[in-house]
Amino acid sequence: MQSIDLKYLLYPGSVAVAGASASPEKFGHRVLFNIINKGFKGRVYQVNPREKEVLGLESFPNVCDIPGAVDLCVITVPTAGVKSVIEDCVRKGVRAAIVITSGFSEVGAEGAALEAEIAALARRAGLALVGPNCVGMISTHRSLYCHMMPVYPFKGSIAVVAQSGSVADIISLQLCDRGIGISHLISAGNEAVLRIGDYLEYLAGDDRVSVVLSYVEGIRDGRRFADAIKKVTAKKPLIMLKAGSSAAGARAARSHTAALAGSEEVIASLLRQAGVIRADSIEEMVDMACAFSNQPLPVGNRVGIIAPGGGWGVIGADVCSRMGLEVPQLDRATLDKLDAILPPIWSHNNPVDTVAGVKGEAEDMVQALLESPVLDGLMVLGVVGGVQSMWKYIEERMGSKSMTEGFAHGAIERFERYYRDMNVLKDRYGKPVLVSLILPVDIDIIAGTAARLTKETGTACYTSFTQASRAYSALNKYAGYLRKSNTGR
Repeated sequence: MQSIDLKYLLYPGSVAVAGASASPEKFGHRVLFNIINKGFKGRVYQVNPREKEVLGLESFPNVCDIPGAVDLCVITVPTAGVKSVIEDCVRKGVRAAIVITSGFSEVGAEGAALEAEIAALARRAGLALVGPNCVGMISTHRSLYCHMMPVYPFKGSIAVVAQSGSVADIISLQLCDRGIGISHLISAGNEAVLRIGDYLEYLAGDDRVSVVLSYVEGIRDGRRFADAIKKVTAKKPLIMLKAGSSAAGARAARSHTAALAGSEEVIASLLRQAGVIRADSIEEMVDMACAFSNQPLPVGNRVGIIAPGGGWGVIGADVCSRMGLEVPQLDRATLDKLDAILPPIWSHNNPVDTVAGVKGEAEDMVQALLESPVLDGLMVLGVVGGVQSMWKYIEERMGSKSMTEGFAHGAIERFERYYRDMNVLKDRYGKPVLVSLILPVDIDIIAGTAARLTKETGTACYTSFTQASRAYSALNKYAGYLRKSNTGR
């Protein structure tokens, strides 16, 4: 059996689509369309003995008839023909294949037997085989979208590996909606040859990947998986959504990808010991992933919270406490600095209530908190200072606009400058500063502004207390794991 190299899968120079069709409703047509239209720079071939050409490309009756070398073959032929195509790939010297076709171990014994045959063929030849029963793969650094759905995330550094193609799609799209791109989307399918552990091990050593997100329903090779997750967490954060923990979920996993969900207690212990950050939902996973976008890791779990109103701080403190963060009392020197900035009736405590931000500039308050020896990082909820100057700005520029429109425009414009100032302070002090855009403005405007600022600055902007708290918690968990690993305690 030859060794399997995933670089021909994730960074191929040439791609063939076996089963490409002139009919747009066919999977092969969709995959070929995506590859061509999203700008893949390598050679593209299509294979179909019944077509003369598809999407302007000459059709070859067989993979072996392609004149040039083929690094990756995407297989979309009917189930009964998959084995024959893989045999052709082996003869041609193809190094990687993605089997999108379903109808294998997920449907019963007959399909499982056929899956075992194609897996044995691939392993003997050293063919990096993805699937079967998957939606494909995306590698944005190669502008490669060999994927059967119209899902087009932009380039970034977060890799998404999932045993469900639809879940991988939603994770990637939610990241992009938040202004964060991805490096890879990998739909593992039935894992006949390549398994979650194989992808994770490769991504651990890929310098283009800064964070790995993984959706897992079941683990087929426990030892391999355990070794792989430790290799990832030693170098970069690994955030995992482990599904199938209930009896109903485990049954669904078996019918989905033939995965065995395993003991929740054993898996929970394994992930905890390896420093994997667990998420309970796709939304939580995305919140956590965004935290590692251009934020330093905290040196401890003590967090400061500053907000324009007392209620916001109370909610933030409750959420942080539930997530294992400490919200300590402020030291005397920091209290004195804030006394010189804020009105006398400010909270004199952590969370810092800036009394609607009627006095003082946010930059001065945040700087005072970042200089505090009792705080390892900071969460800034809303516009905490400079509100009077903001209202003056709005009045000067409102003109004939309605009060609602004028406030939205002026408040957002003021927040954008404020947000960039917070990022300057974060970089200067080397402490995480997570900022939430919370204003009485239309939610679509809020979400769009946060995503644009995230994309422009490379630092995630949040839109709620919960998002920011989840994100900070993830930073703290990973930082704590690294400290413990480095000290051996």
